[in-house]
Amino acid sequence: MKRELGTKKFSIVFYLLLLIYSVISHLALGYPPNIYAILGNFLILLMAYRLSKFLFCAILLIHSLICTAYIPEAIFYGSPSIGIIASLLETNSQESWEYLQSLPLYSYAICIIFLLFSLGVMIFSMKINRTLFQKKYLIVFLLLTVIATVYKPWSNERKGKGFYLPDTRVSLVGFYLINYQLIKGYHAEKDKINLMKNIPATWQIESAQPSYQNYVLVIGESMRQDYLSMYGYPHNTTPFLASTNGVVLNHYISAAPNTQTSLLRTLYHYQGEQTQYQNNIITLAKSAGFKTYWFSNQGMTGGFDTVAARVGATADEVYFTKHFSDSSININDRKLLPIFAEKLQQPSDKPRLFVLYLMGSHPEFCQRLTEKPSFDFINKNLSCYLESLKQTDSLLKQIVHQLQLRGESYSLIYFSDHGLSHTDKDSSSVNLRVGSEHKENYQVPFIKISSDDKERITLNASRSAFNFIYGFAQWLNVKEKSLDNGYQFFSENNDKIKVFNWHNDIDFEPLASDPALQ
Repeated sequence: MKRELGTKKFSIVFYLLLLIYSVISHLALGYPPNIYAILGNFLILLMAYRLSKFLFCAILLIHSLICTAYIPEAIFYGSPSIGIIASLLETNSQESWEYLQSLPLYSYAICIIFLLFSLGVMIFSMKINRTLFQKKYLIVFLLLTVIATVYKPWSNERKGKGFYLPDTRVSLVGFYLINYQLIKGYHAEKDKINLMKNIPATWQIESAQPSYQNYVLVIGESMRQDYLSMYGYPHNTTPFLASTNGVVLNHYISAAPNTQTSLLRTLYHYQGEQTQYQNNIITLAKSAGFKTYWFSNQGMTGGFDTVAARVGATADEVYFTKHFSDSSININDRKLLPIFAEKLQQPSDKPRLFVLYLMGSHPEFCQRLTEKPSFDFINKNLSCYLESLKQTDSLLKQIVHQLQLRGESYSLIYFSDHGLSHTDKDSSSVNLRVGSEHKENYQVPFIKISSDDKERITLNASRSAFNFIYGFAQWLNVKEKSLDNGYQFFSENNDKIKVFNWHNDIDFEPLASDPALQ
């Protein structure tokens, strides 16, 4: 039998290590420092230790492994949010591998150091005589733990926000409760969307007089506006978009900072906090007499279980380059061109809507390219990012060329789902990744190119992606009862801009700026 260290000196050392662990593990889950949280975490672990060393070690090991896995998310995205949950549950194996590759080495170093420290605390705990901490104090510690745990929810209750236990700052409790609620909420929303697939749309079409035979909506990925030469960036990243005639929105702001949360609020009829899942861009076009097509280079993981793919599932003809069985394959966006050209050449007695959903500039950027980048910009990652922008620009040029070859009237809209944030901006290892704290996470390109354009028009009004569904109807020249309220998307009248930052709808203007590197 191993000898226990029974002196008070070693017990004090153990308590100090446990306090340090309580602080670090709290921060590792993305929570800000908080005295109630640290006290609650410390007392929970201390009580578990006094009850049973096995119980203590089990809790410490499981919690430490979860903290270790979450540390990169805590560094870059903070505490748990619906955006993180949606990304986790709707990411295929290729995207997961690319995400792991994109993490800086220091994040892995932090994970390893934290895990080694946690194992050290666990090993040291086995050598301490737990009876030095008298059992009679358990009731006192339990009472203090309850107070620390309920303090924030109780404070919210007093402010009229309601008592919601997952709001607790004690991360040993709150982290698991909030993730349970987020996952439960995610699956509830997913079930609603799946249910709505079989429920007819409730659009009330008043008139449909499309001005063009072919409409093309191209949805880009992770493209920041300020890195595009079409918006004045000095490197020639978008030669086609910078020179073509059309209508350019200078201040189009995405609804949210990552794909799932953004497109949920862009492609569906989103009113207040209620999403009408059966009413989306595809069902609107179909209700107005359009034939609809959905061509996607983003995965159809497990049966239309991404926000965008569920919209696509309602189209008349659907094509995915990636299905469940081959979601790990990296396929270039050019793969969509032949299927688009083939369908475009088929005769139709209806106006047509084609939606092309790209991988675009999705991190990891170098994986998006078919050849080495032509840019030599700061480092490999940013050079690949600039090249991915140019590659999307070239794809749009080819799509327009196919439309011109068809010889019918056409109109094309391109926008990106969200932008990105710099990481390690002051070092040579600077990179770009999803974030929610800066204007540039939401500032994205928007351009409309039509066969009858005679000039390039720039609109400087602030425009919110929350209102895209109104602009979409106006683009198709479709009047629908709930969308026909006098609002003009393609105008110089400013929208009041709010964005969803994974937690709440917040004002856009107070956000900090993270300008492009030149």
